[in-house]
Amino acid sequence: MTENLFAGAAEVDITPPPGLLMDGYMARDGGSLGTHDPLLAQVLVLRHGGQTLAVIAMDILAVSVRFTTPLRQTLATILDTEANAIMIAPSHTHCGPRGLQGWFPMGKTPELDESLVASVTEQLIRAAQTALAGLEPVNLVWRTGTVDGIGTDRNQPDVPVDHTVTTLCCERADGSIKTILFHYACHPTILSAATREYSADFVGAARNRLKQDYPQAVCMFINGAQGDISTRFRRRDQSFAEVERLGTHLAEIILGVLQHPQAPDDNHELAYDGESINLPFRDLASADSPEMANADMTTRIEQTRAEGKMLQAKLQQTLNGRTSHDTVLNRLTIGSWQLLGIPGEPFNHIATNIRATSPRALVVALANDYAGYFPSQTAIDNMTYEALSSPYDARALNLIQAALLDQ
Repeated sequence: MTENLFAGAAEVDITPPPGLLMDGYMARDGGSLGTHDPLLAQVLVLRHGGQTLAVIAMDILAVSVRFTTPLRQTLATILDTEANAIMIAPSHTHCGPRGLQGWFPMGKTPELDESLVASVTEQLIRAAQTALAGLEPVNLVWRTGTVDGIGTDRNQPDVPVDHTVTTLCCERADGSIKTILFHYACHPTILSAATREYSADFVGAARNRLKQDYPQAVCMFINGAQGDISTRFRRRDQSFAEVERLGTHLAEIILGVLQHPQAPDDNHELAYDGESINLPFRDLASADSPEMANADMTTRIEQTRAEGKMLQAKLQQTLNGRTSHDTVLNRLTIGSWQLLGIPGEPFNHIATNIRATSPRALVVALANDYAGYFPSQTAIDNMTYEALSSPYDARALNLIQAALLDQ
């Protein structure tokens, strides 16, 4: 008889007090004025045999290793596992507080907010302890579906992208659902830089809708290869009403997916590893060179391109002669599936390429650290915001893909 798989889960409110600077937009002025909807974090702990894994989802733009390394070590001690068995996955909301990552805004040396770090760390420790205390036998049930009407390529809406949504449910023997993990690739950027209230964006709205049908389940979002995917061409405006509309739309798709009959995953294997990788920087063109001439500011694409040019100029100053960046990829094996953690914003085609070779491998963006965008050569040739604001050329994404597929 196959040994049982155990799961525990907990959710905690990590919303800080108003007044903190907010992360995500260069154009935003001033600190938070309050909270529209809470910023949450969820901890999922899985145990089988002698192995324990944990996935932590957070409503935050990004995280730095200066925050996650001591946190993962502490949680590993609590869970009796290793740091590489813990993956921290920010949602990438642009309406959370600044202070848990040290990359953006480029051109400065952003300091962690030690008070925020301490508060969130304490809350996540308590959540992990609650999840550990609530371990119970479960079955893993994976399902996939297709999302329409939300995300497209940020710059060319007709370019094919991966519209897959994947759900992982931990189901009890009586069929009730303990947790719903949903994975989808898209920037949660319906809300604009004018928004000065904390919000989880469409992610929070989607969770709220799921909770209406599954009130006892812990619902958690994991972002995919979203570097060039956003709601830009599908949103009607940038209001909280639009957040509700698109978030509810995503949840309705997920609720439909959950109705698909699916046998539990008989494979209860849990495994993990971390792989160090060195990513070379590109040669940065001078910000005042001919190819970087002032753009026509009549379109949103040109506006964001102009922001990218500003960041590129600051990149030159910040990198100060450095030629590469050392980082770590994180892989979690959960039954027949894998979560492939990338510490930044990979462009979407890496997910398509990996899926072609490993259909049950899910790219997890922003995992454990933030090292910027990992753009495609096409984006670099087109001088998009994402490419201009990145210190890498296409080699970085290719090296990451090769490392993740070399199992």
